[in-house]
Amino acid sequence: MLNVKKIVRCCAIAVAILFTVQTNAQNRSVDFVAQLSFGHVGYLSPSNLSVINPSQSDINSLGIDLKAGVRFKCDLTVKAGFSTLGGTEFYYNDRTRESAGTYYANLELGKDFRINSWIVSPAIGVGFIGYTSNVIANKLENDFNGTGFGANTELSIAYCLNEHFAIKASVGAIYGSITNLKTSRNNEISREALDTFNHFGNYSIFAGKCTLGVEVCL
Repeated sequence: MLNVKKIVRCCAIAVAILFTVQTNAQNRSVDFVAQLSFGHVGYLSPSNLSVINPSQSDINSLGIDLKAGVRFKCDLTVKAGFSTLGGTEFYYNDRTRESAGTYYANLELGKDFRINSWIVSPAIGVGFIGYTSNVIANKLENDFNGTGFGANTELSIAYCLNEHFAIKASVGAIYGSITNLKTSRNNEISREALDTFNHFGNYSIFAGKCTLGVEVCL
């Protein structure tokens, strides 16, 4: 599963950076925006979410989005985002279990279109895909960490309760490729998994997501 401490640390750093941005933004023609959303993530075939069995696909999971950035007076937005794309557990037999998960950190460019109390926002972004896996087989524990590049597209619609607070629903997709996989273990299972990874050359990840959350504008 994903390392919770790493997620908390990344979120804390992002908040600190964006607080600085907000402080400076008070003297410029921009607004500070922050968004927190939860929702459904579906890994679509032929995506992979398994080191031991890379043909695994069609996985449904819970995802979390954290975004923060600035909105310019022309309604263009620039946001930094961090998404956990959920994870899953595989039980191949009584002696083999695998917990796997992915995350995505990106920089996103969007445009807000205002219609009375509604805001429609298309956006595109690029960033880094991360992958973690923990495999226990024959009482041996194996850990894997992978990284790569990704891109995303998203369409959101927000209803503004007031000038500072909105409820926001989003649909989007993330595509990435894990091109670098490492393990701190040196045993037969780890070597076989790395051989499988090298045979495929990379792990493609294609996930669709639907989220609901809140957005704050200061």
